Amino acid sequence: STDSKPLADVRVRQAIAHAIDKKFLVEKGYFGQGRPAISPIPSNLAWAHNPKVPVYAYDPAKAAAMLDEAGYPKGANGERLTLRFVYDPANSAANKASEVVAQQLRSVGINVKQMPMERSLMLDKVYKNYDFDIHIHNYTTYGDPGIGVARMYVCDNIRPTPFANVSRYCNPKLDEIFRQAASATTQAERANYYYAAQEILMRDLPVIPLFEYGDTNVARGRVQSIFKSHSAHERWDQVWVSDGK
Repeated sequence: STDSKPLADVRVRQAIAHAIDKKFLVEKGYFGQGRPAISPIPSNLAWAHNPKVPVYAYDPAKAAAMLDEAGYPKGANGERLTLRFVYDPANSAANKASEVVAQQLRSVGINVKQMPMERSLMLDKVYKNYDFDIHIHNYTTYGDPGIGVARMYVCDNIRPTPFANVSRYCNPKLDEIFRQAASATTQAERANYYYAAQEILMRDLPVIPLFEYGDTNVARGRVQSIFKSHSAHERWDQVWVSDGK
């Protein structure tokens, strides 16, 4: 959460980003099924994805230096600060990430207090009561940034309901960019706005995108025009079954 100390300091959020090895996370945690994420808009939404956003390379030494600069040096016990880490271990898209991230943050002196809990308790604790410091969960884009991405960041979606703006980050300039992107009349215009939005978000880091997780789907050869969607949700009105010939 961006309004809880010490995470209100962007240097701490950026240090955390440098402390996470996303490549290791994908390869070892998820058997290579997916790819490291560099932006809030994933690469499979290619028209809107900005491939040139600020990137936080895995660099524990830099993370440690940034934490020193932010006023969190290592204490006598080797710890700099404590973060309550709430997650749902039954969530297959978050369980391994939670374990890996906790270990990697501890390696730079962050005392991660892991608080795994059942989904309904997690939803209340995180999304309704805001009783956490860091949290990992998967979000879908629903195939368009105006539907599935903006909801995580706009000011008027800071409300106690699941999968809203749980970081409580509020930037009126960003809100205006998202509004303009939604109302632009061409995809090229929309892309320009979304590129700018991603630049802001990857500097401010209210959320650290970890990885674009891959789903494995199977269908018989007679099912036509399936797995074409840019989201986890297929357009079933465009799918049909042939006789296989």
